[in-house]
Amino acid sequence: MPAPSELPSSSSPAVTIVAIADFVMGTGRIALGVAVAWYVVDLIATGPDEKADLLQFLGFLLLVFVWPLLVLLGLLSIIAGLLLIIAGMGLLRRQRSARTLTLVMGALGGGLAVFYAMNLLGSIGDRSMEEAAFSIAGMTIHGTYCVLVFSVLLNPRIAAEFTPEIAAARLR
Repeated sequence: MPAPSELPSSSSPAVTIVAIADFVMGTGRIALGVAVAWYVVDLIATGPDEKADLLQFLGFLLLVFVWPLLVLLGLLSIIAGLLLIIAGMGLLRRQRSARTLTLVMGALGGGLAVFYAMNLLGSIGDRSMEEAAFSIAGMTIHGTYCVLVFSVLLNPRIAAEFTPEIAAARLR
């Protein structure tokens, strides 16, 4: 049992900032997942335009075969959003499982940032400004989240707030 002088004097506000980031990222993920699923289902339901040429019709047929994958990605985004919100609530309570879940989600965010960076670098001359801006925004958002999560939650002083001994000592 740590001595009272070894206990952190108060909860770190940095953990609260990470929890807020979890809430924001989770809400955004849920909104994005719902929008993607809604858009794809709406496209399938309306079908091709009556004046569609052969190329537009073939594009619609391709969408019919790809739409289950797009809807699955939308559902995965919704699930990730729910996990982020759950992790954020757990961080506020200093639960170790929430810290672990947030670290996993931060690693996935870092992977997405690398994906966006590779997408941007792989097609520098081929993309429009809107697509480049989308890649830069995704890289920035997910990269910043990853750096925030790892710099805060791997700090030894902050990690100590999630140990059972300190949590029990605070209750006394």
